[in-house]
Amino acid sequence: MEKMRTFICIEISDSKIINEIAKVQREFSTLKGRIKSTEQENIHLTLKFLGNITKSECDEIINLLDQVKFKKFTMTLHGIGCFPGPSRPRIVWVGVTSGADKVEDIYNQINKLLRKFHFKKEAFKSHITISRIKFMERSSSTKFKKLLDQFRDKHFGDFKVSSFQFKKSTLTPKGPIYTTLKEFKSNE
Repeated sequence: MEKMRTFICIEISDSKIINEIAKVQREFSTLKGRIKSTEQENIHLTLKFLGNITKSECDEIINLLDQVKFKKFTMTLHGIGCFPGPSRPRIVWVGVTSGADKVEDIYNQINKLLRKFHFKKEAFKSHITISRIKFMERSSSTKFKKLLDQFRDKHFGDFKVSSFQFKKSTLTPKGPIYTTLKEFKSNE
């Protein structure tokens, strides 16, 4: 049975915000090592990564996600950080300040609705992955920490969240291609 790789997210489509993120990505891409920036058209906030599912599971998940209730809200993207920490970074992210509680509410509803599927439950922190670090040379670690400090309080912008998306991810040598399976609009 054919499976598809899927996740649930909030798309970031505001071009001003994307441009500000791209400027920061360019700074991090100057570090020595294997660092990959998220493609601008793929920038999003992941609510839940589901992994590989069947077509029938996909249909059932769509029906369940239709039950998520939320009102439009403003999300503020502010500051950057990294996971798990500056001494061994793997992910560089943009943080969410205003609206983080609303994002977490959507996340909690999704977890409750999809409980029967036993997807991996992870600690949730509202963030947007902008770069992945496979390997970074030690000579770049001081510069990396300086960049973190430089952008720690950077304001990327505010935008209205009026929907979230259920997406399929097709992995290719040039990067993933995301296809929206269904968009779920706010109840406003």
